[in-house]
Amino acid sequence: MPGLGDAIERAVHRAGGNGLSLNELEVLVTRTDQSLATAPHRRATIASTLTALEESGAVRLPASQRQWDASGTPPLPLWVRPPWGSRAKPPSRRVPVPADLRPELAAARSLGTLSPDELVALRQANAWLARRVAQSTLVISHRERSLEVFGHEKRLDALVSSRLFTSGALSFEVLSCAWTPPLLAFKRVSGEPNALVVENAATFRSLATVLAQRPGPVGVVVYGAGNAFAKTVSGLLDEDIGTLDAVWYFGDLDEEGLLIPRRASTEAVVAGLPALLPALGLYRLLLDHGRRETTPVTEPSRARVAASWLGPLADEADRLLREGFRLAQEAVGLELLTDEWIGIVDPGFR
Repeated sequence: MPGLGDAIERAVHRAGGNGLSLNELEVLVTRTDQSLATAPHRRATIASTLTALEESGAVRLPASQRQWDASGTPPLPLWVRPPWGSRAKPPSRRVPVPADLRPELAAARSLGTLSPDELVALRQANAWLARRVAQSTLVISHRERSLEVFGHEKRLDALVSSRLFTSGALSFEVLSCAWTPPLLAFKRVSGEPNALVVENAATFRSLATVLAQRPGPVGVVVYGAGNAFAKTVSGLLDEDIGTLDAVWYFGDLDEEGLLIPRRASTEAVVAGLPALLPALGLYRLLLDHGRRETTPVTEPSRARVAASWLGPLADEADRLLREGFRLAQEAVGLELLTDEWIGIVDPGFR
């Protein structure tokens, strides 16, 4: 898992000569990655991580089989210690690319050396390639393949932005899988090829109710689910949503609420979607009718960056953040939306 190798190495070296016992190692693993607490692949993940750390010279494992716990599969060491002489010379954190990788992973040679976590991932992929059905051409979801190859369904989500993928050492083709965009909750209100994404659940429901009667340019109203949207924006590629010409966004007026669409917009473009536009008509309503709540003052340079996404409304939002206020989008509720049609039928404020 990402970060597990680093956590084990740091803990072993902090512990000194005796290192960590197996019990202490088990506690550390659970604290570092709670998903491993009851995972069936727990021992395999620990074992592969320790093997990579030993190959990199970062830790020392027992040489005698009597010092390994064989009560489960695979066996685990009864202790993990720093390498000999580690006090005088810090352990190397990088290792050469293994010579025994299968041809499908040949592109890894271009990386030169690997971190312990990169080595673990390549070892796991190599082992999967060796045991899979030779002529299998079935392409499955990346989450399903991630669980099968790496022991965790979300491991590939992290790997796709790592050197292993950007270098071509790993790819969806090599792993016989395809990226499966997360599903988004949405309501279709017309046949228009445009979407309005709403940060919070209550406002999503209110806007979906109102726009079902008078949608204007909006085709689908989408529930963004707050901070999650930057990771789920590719769900807009859902075939039931269809091709989109424009995507508007409406969220809270605070620093994080304005950073969410900025991050999501970057991911949208990478996925082949339009960049996110602010639903200026709705933000205008929020500025006019929102209830000011006190919040920590946003440092001026950060306020400018967050507010700049709002274009013509940026100055008002910038001032709001620097004065230590926020506006929750729930102020633009069903009653207000029923009365105020300007900017609702045209969330792009064009």
